Amino acid sequence: MLHLAMVCLTISTVAGGDVFYSKSSTPKPYIKKYSDWMGYILPSTPITNLSIPGTHDTCAKTGGAAFQCQSWTLKDQLEAGIRFLDIRARHINNGLAIHHGSVYLGTDFDTVLSTVTSFLRVQIRETVLMRVKKEHTEQGCTRAYYQTVEAKLAAFNSFIYRGSSSMDYLTLGDARGKIVILYDEWSSSTVGYPYFGMAIADDYAVYETWLSKENKKKSVSDNIMGAILMTKPIINGYEYPETKWRCTFLSGSTGVSPEMWGKKFNEQIQFYRGRLGIVVFDFPGEDAIEHVISQNFIFQSGQANSPEWRTLWGGLWGDLKAEVTTRDGEFACGARMRVEAKGKSDDTAANGLELVTCKRDKWDTQSSLMVEKGNWGDWYTKMCPRGQFIVGGQVRFQDAQIDGSDTALNGLKISCKSPQGGEPAFQEVHAGYWGEWKAAYISKTKYVCGARARFEGNQLAGDDTALNGITFKYCSLY
Repeated sequence: MLHLAMVCLTISTVAGGDVFYSKSSTPKPYIKKYSDWMGYILPSTPITNLSIPGTHDTCAKTGGAAFQCQSWTLKDQLEAGIRFLDIRARHINNGLAIHHGSVYLGTDFDTVLSTVTSFLRVQIRETVLMRVKKEHTEQGCTRAYYQTVEAKLAAFNSFIYRGSSSMDYLTLGDARGKIVILYDEWSSSTVGYPYFGMAIADDYAVYETWLSKENKKKSVSDNIMGAILMTKPIINGYEYPETKWRCTFLSGSTGVSPEMWGKKFNEQIQFYRGRLGIVVFDFPGEDAIEHVISQNFIFQSGQANSPEWRTLWGGLWGDLKAEVTTRDGEFACGARMRVEAKGKSDDTAANGLELVTCKRDKWDTQSSLMVEKGNWGDWYTKMCPRGQFIVGGQVRFQDAQIDGSDTALNGLKISCKSPQGGEPAFQEVHAGYWGEWKAAYISKTKYVCGARARFEGNQLAGDDTALNGITFKYCSLY
């Protein structure tokens, strides 16, 4: 759970997706209120508990359509709240020139370090995570890559984190005012951590085919949901060793331009709430950055009486519907799911969701809260045992199908618990028909007091999926 210091930072709730992407030369002035956002978080907080916005190929402001990934300067990115930098340096003549592949980007590693340390001189409570990747071919060098990196870092040594904390237990207090180096394709015994020590979803090769786009969506969804639900990382079928660090690239290239993909895909981040880990963008807009940062405050504040939001599953298709919240003193004590029977020409499975609410001190006084009505199927109801309330849930979800009908969300279980104590237990609202049960989330201290759905409307002649994602809101009982 994230711990906060006294918070005076005003967080806006993201609405709409019009600025999840930006090609403007400078960010909008209001976003610079996040220039010191880490300063509002207690130093004991593990960095792995944070939601951190980052940029892919951070310095790629030039290079043409195939290579340009950003439109803001490094200084502007830092002042807008970006805290993960993807720095790619070519080893040439014992120096480090910043490249994107074979394309020189007109700057060098010394300038990058100078810009970041100038920022940290002012914002002394911030931390910058910097991936340093060995890029392109070496030329004219008489020493190893790591030796050149070390020589460059030495000039800014007071700003480089060289502590002894293990990667998974590094706290914000350990690294305040420092650059944490993540080394990639080179190694160091004196500085930083291995970049590939994280669970990374970076399927950068995206093509204009349905399968390629769905594979990208799935890898992003799997890794971010793993961060939210704190499950063991399994990405594209590969099971990572236990790790708490998650890094998810929304960026894409090869078969699409970075700009075109960022314009289409950056808004996907709005479908996830909770601990997101590191989220990396091409051409991030202000809404994208604000949504990631806001998870550290609005939705996981750790304060006893503040609400939290947790995504059970983000889904793949459709739009976010309006948030609904119970009336004061009422909490979810049951759920109803609308499910279309299988065997239709275009199966959809789960369609709608409604919460049954009970008064905190008078359980038998009940009402209902419609989350999403849906279009097809019959309603199925499951109540918590008398006197108990919902503390968690688990969904059954069918991933994208190469052939056949997509159905997306299929089944739902609710976890119920008595305020008087005892262990929570699952109740099945509907088993669904296809897909696998995803990781469950159960709150230890709070109860469901609202929800939000992701829903794909009627596609007419297209493939319908209906209900896609569910996010629960949690509140303290008293």
